[in-house]
Amino acid sequence: MLRPKRLREKPPAKVWVRGIQCRELLVEFCASRDVLLEDVIGHDRDHFLVEARREFCNVAKAAGFGPILTGKAIHRSHWTVQYHTKPRMRDRKKAYNVERRKTKAADRLRASGQCAEARAGS
Repeated sequence: MLRPKRLREKPPAKVWVRGIQCRELLVEFCASRDVLLEDVIGHDRDHFLVEARREFCNVAKAAGFGPILTGKAIHRSHWTVQYHTKPRMRDRKKAYNVERRKTKAADRLRASGQCAEARAGS
C-alpha cells in the first residue's frame, strides 16, 4: 500500500511577500490621500487620479519596491511606473511625441496640397 507523502508547509515566495507589502503600502497611501483604492487601480484617467498614481509610484520607489511590483499593485504596466518615476524617460517620450506630431502635421499638409493640385488640374 502506498503512503501519501507528507506535504511540508513551504514559506511563501519572497516576491509574494513583497507584493503583499506593496499592496498594503497602496492601501495606506489611499487612506492618507482620501482616494478610493478602486479609483487608483481603475481605468479612469482623471488628472487627479493620474497624479495620485504618479505620487504612489514615487513613494513605492522610495520604499524600495521595483517597477514590476508597483505596476502589479496599481494594475499598470511596469513601463508606466518607470514613466512616472524617471524624469529622463518622460522627457524622451515627450520629445518623441513632439517630433511625431510635426511629422504627422507635415504629412497632412502635403496630402492636402496634393489634393488641391489635383482639383486645380481637373
